[in-house]
Amino acid sequence: MPDDRMLHRCQGHSAKLAQCDHLTYRVWTQYLLSADDYGVMVDEPAKIRGDNLALMRETEADVRRCLDTLLSLGLIVRFEHQGQAYLCSLEWQDYQGIAYPRNSYLPNPTPEVLQQLSPKTQELFTKKQKAKGVDGYMH
Repeated sequence: MPDDRMLHRCQGHSAKLAQCDHLTYRVWTQYLLSADDYGVMVDEPAKIRGDNLALMRETEADVRRCLDTLLSLGLIVRFEHQGQAYLCSLEWQDYQGIAYPRNSYLPNPTPEVLQQLSPKTQELFTKKQKAKGVDGYMH
């Protein structure tokens, strides 16, 4: 399966992304690359920094600030599972169009967050739940 992730041209006209400084936009694009095929990623600046040589030069505090900005803009949302915070995109599948998602050890968003997802993204998580079982988690 290809490992392509998409930066959609509409991002150039996104009112939310236009509010981002250069570093926050770079963190956004790295989130798109670092998240699993469902758009889920552990909410840790170290993950973003570790996946990008340029972002390794940034402080954890600066990357945290960028993630918090993305959260406040509604580009990503936070949820918790077993005491660990995770991030996901409400419209992941609308732009990524993952046809054959790989298995993921990361949890599904909470039911409250799942309800907020776009219909296409909800459908993607439904595929994951069917593949793994009732709750979609690997325990």
